[in-house]
Amino acid sequence: LSVEALIEQVLARNPTLAQMTDAWQAASARYPQVTALEDPMFGWTTGPASIGSKDVNYANRVEASQKLPFFGKLKLRGQVASAEAAAARDEVGDVRLQLIESAKTAFYDYYLVDRAIAVNEESLKLLREIRKTADDRFRASQSPQQDLLQADVEIGQQRKRRLTLDRMRRVTQARINTLMHLPPDSLLPPPPETLKLAESPPAVEELRARAIAQRPDVQALANRIEAERASLGLARKEYYPDVEVMSAYDAFWQPSEKDLRPMVGIRMNIPLYTDRRRGAISEAKARLAERIAELASQTDQVNLQVQEAYEQVLESEK
Repeated sequence: LSVEALIEQVLARNPTLAQMTDAWQAASARYPQVTALEDPMFGWTTGPASIGSKDVNYANRVEASQKLPFFGKLKLRGQVASAEAAAARDEVGDVRLQLIESAKTAFYDYYLVDRAIAVNEESLKLLREIRKTADDRFRASQSPQQDLLQADVEIGQQRKRRLTLDRMRRVTQARINTLMHLPPDSLLPPPPETLKLAESPPAVEELRARAIAQRPDVQALANRIEAERASLGLARKEYYPDVEVMSAYDAFWQPSEKDLRPMVGIRMNIPLYTDRRRGAISEAKARLAERIAELASQTDQVNLQVQEAYEQVLESEK
């Protein structure tokens, strides 16, 4: 088993990544929905009493209308949807990195427990040789029985250690199989006997800067901040009225009044009730401040994680 093959299989088979990818595609599909105009409206009205009447002509009215949002509203709605879709895309990248990390950790645990089992077997082999020597010396009255008993104790400790290692190997195999969306008890190829050590990392300051610039979870929060800014702008636009244009042909007018039949008109809402709009703006401001604070907190956590990992690498090298 190689770490590269394991990562490839995990990324291809793990359902969590597929789930997040579907969420990203769903978020991307929001843009054409929020930037499109509402469907035009068609209306038809008739006067039932005019049907078959000898006094008046048949009366009916045909009308069509289209609602037009105030200038800039559709654009802001699109900006919100685009930013949310970008954040969902970055969350896919974050899940991908987490799966790679989990796969590598499980692989190296698998390698470690396999090497520990090999060491355990070698130790048992040596301890049995020691016990045989101690037994021969005891029978020849050249050493006390304590040496023989001590060898038995050490052999028992190694056998107990082997039970623990076997359990650790089964658990590690289950972790790897679960990451690949396989039954936990599926058979796995053995790990390699040796691994190439990685090179020493660059300076920790460079690593922190790269993490802040490249981490998908940080980028996702930055995109959500842009979405909240657009939402705030949209909330402010609600103080401006939307317009509805209309055209109609009204045959309720009789033949002598034909010039009055064609009609055009316009409607608009009057934003008199401001409590709802003020509340929406306050909510948008609070959500924007929340996202900014969340990004600052996440940045601190990224710096801490990089520093901790860097110190662990230095300790391992020493």
